[in-house]
Amino acid sequence: MKARVLGGIAGLSMLAAGMAQAGVHREHDRYERKRVQAGELISRTLGCREGQLTGGGYLILGQPEDRVIYGVTASFPLSDGRWRVDLRNVSGETQELNMVIYVLCAR
Repeated sequence: MKARVLGGIAGLSMLAAGMAQAGVHREHDRYERKRVQAGELISRTLGCREGQLTGGGYLILGQPEDRVIYGVTASFPLSDGRWRVDLRNVSGETQELNMVIYVLCAR
């Protein structure tokens, strides 16, 4: 299985590299949960200090090439400076989840 890049992480990484000179840095949080039931919704958030959030995204690791296990239902900024990602196990059976959520923060 290969890591499947979702949520614009490739573009977000390129943007982060260019913005590093402008005082923007990337934060990330790895989330591993061994058992996610079929149909279960998982929500994760990650944030910056007040007023520093400039963008966010996610990466789901371990999905097979031939089918989708997790469907992302939302990926958006919250008013308190955090980025939220909601995803659902759409496989019809219990699955493992290994995900990374990213945010870009202005200094």
